[in-house]
Amino acid sequence: MKISNSLGMVVAVMIMASLYFFTSRVHAQEQLEILTCECPPLAYENNHRVEGPGADLVRHIQKKLNTHEQISIFPWARAYRTTEEVANTVLFSTAKTPQREDLFKWVGPMAEKKYYFFAIMGSKIEINSIEDAKKYTVGVHLESNNHRFLLSKGFETLQPVVLEEQNLMKLYYGRIDLWYVDSATPMSLMALHFMKGAVEKKYFVQNIKLYYAFNKATPDRVVNNWQQALDNIRQQGTMLEVFKKHNLENLYPIQY
Repeated sequence: MKISNSLGMVVAVMIMASLYFFTSRVHAQEQLEILTCECPPLAYENNHRVEGPGADLVRHIQKKLNTHEQISIFPWARAYRTTEEVANTVLFSTAKTPQREDLFKWVGPMAEKKYYFFAIMGSKIEINSIEDAKKYTVGVHLESNNHRFLLSKGFETLQPVVLEEQNLMKLYYGRIDLWYVDSATPMSLMALHFMKGAVEKKYFVQNIKLYYAFNKATPDRVVNNWQQALDNIRQQGTMLEVFKKHNLENLYPIQY
């Protein structure tokens, strides 16, 4: 009888250990790798911490879901490829375009940007259409939606860079004629480098909503939880407060 009881206890312990190991593995597998790039003003590194409204919204979502993953910052091209290839990876802020629609699972929108061609202040360049811009050398962010968009329009004089900051400097020193970028990025970078008024808008191109893009192998439950948390943050007014805190209310996605 004692042997039987002892054997039963051993079996019970083994079952419990197996269950613990299995659930631990499931939990580990569903830990997200959260990626972004040095893309001010929505995300940027400050004292070894990712800041900006995009990162703030992630932390509000994590608070709702009681998760604590770190946000990692990488060059855009590397972060994008990683999100395409690695399960349980999420990238922000990502433009949701028809070409990308089926490549990821999406949560958002979390921001909205207006995109322009910029020139150095006082430039005599005149642009009345996208076709007009093809005559000039244009700076873009490497492998970004901006880069791919202009390639799809037949641009042959693009100069891609790893950091948008490089485009500001290249434009300022006359190494490119135009910079295709959203309206918020130049303002943020000019303030950072005490270059207020260095560039000006030349031609409006389009509005684009931005999202959190998840690798397609990420469980639907995880993606749906993020969407519900983001919806709740918006409904409570927290999303708008985040953008106001950063003086970036113009990036708030009005049409949700």
